[in-house]
Amino acid sequence: MEEFQIQNGDITLAGVRWPGDGPAMVCLHGLAANVRQWDRLAENLAGRVDLIAFDLRGRGFSSKPESGYGPDAHLSDTLAVADHFGLDRFVLCGYSMGAMASIHIAATRPERLTKLVLIDGGAKVPTEVADGLRPVIRRLGKVYESREYMVENYRHFPPFHPWTSYHDRFFERDIETLPDGRASSRVYSPGVTVDIKSLGALDFPELYRRVPVPTLLVHATRGILGETDLILPPASVEAMRNGFADLTTHEVAGANHYSMALGDYPEIAEEIAGFVCSLPNQSPDR
Repeated sequence: MEEFQIQNGDITLAGVRWPGDGPAMVCLHGLAANVRQWDRLAENLAGRVDLIAFDLRGRGFSSKPESGYGPDAHLSDTLAVADHFGLDRFVLCGYSMGAMASIHIAATRPERLTKLVLIDGGAKVPTEVADGLRPVIRRLGKVYESREYMVENYRHFPPFHPWTSYHDRFFERDIETLPDGRASSRVYSPGVTVDIKSLGALDFPELYRRVPVPTLLVHATRGILGETDLILPPASVEAMRNGFADLTTHEVAGANHYSMALGDYPEIAEEIAGFVCSLPNQSPDR
């Protein structure tokens, strides 16, 4: 694992590279996440893919400007990271909100991509599910009495069960200890609010039609807090099947939205490795 920092204009982007012998894959994490979301996937890929990920602006150790968020900002940052590593073309992978941003990138700059991977995201989030996310977003601006107390609060969040070392690594990067010993998330919540509105306003059916590269969708069977609050309900998955020119889908039985990133589901890495490392005419069956 190699840490890096690059500049995209006046924005510093901090990231991690897990070197591998296979194709380069640039990864975009979720809405209020950071680059350590990718630890488990990188370890399960075990060098079959050259995985490059970065903290999106407003998150982790990357810059947190007061303005300049939204789909085009994430497109610019993603291409800046790819250019830094000399990648003329690459596989793009996005999780949750990162999947939404990845579809925008794939539709806008398809000549830069070889393949697209979407993990439990890539459609407008249903209203009832978005409403359920609001308490999570409100927590971003909250100040806790200590780092330990903040972690303990997250440990009791049901979708994070069972808690593992991957959760510890993720929150180690997310939590900032303030000078007085209290703690808060490093996520810049006004930037998250802009991303929610701007990415949610995208015309996804139109974007699907504009993506020419082979695409893999790996999605959960459970939602955020229960069985029905799916980020990608069946209707959204069907719309993606009807919209993309070349889409392979894989359902991860028993996984919820968060365990798709931090949980113990090795099949996710196997599906991605098989898809990414296959020749264009050897993609898995639809």
